[in-house]
Amino acid sequence: TSSGQRSKWQQRYFVLTGAALRYYNTKDDFERSRSDDPPIDVGRAVIEEDRDVAEAFSIAFPDHSHDTLFLHAKSPAVKADWIEHLLKVRRSAAPPTRPMASANNGGGHYQF
Repeated sequence: TSSGQRSKWQQRYFVLTGAALRYYNTKDDFERSRSDDPPIDVGRAVIEEDRDVAEAFSIAFPDHSHDTLFLHAKSPAVKADWIEHLLKVRRSAAPPTRPMASANNGGGHYQF
């Protein structure tokens, strides 16, 4: 990301359920299920860490289904948790290259 992009951060509340990422203006909007935007499928998204900002990362969509999201977590630990969960979703969405004993994408919400 460029410094120009980072200067325009807007706070949002993100929720990941399976491969569906939704964002809300506030946590209150989430709790009241207020979102005009459809969920974003992150199953085939490309997750990249920002090397310049410890808390930042991006979610890109090779199929151009959505603009790249540039995200800034509250801490490097929160960023690491998000990346871990997003990569699990991506692995579960990818066609298996060998038989898997079990696949569990959790199905729960992950929020920040």
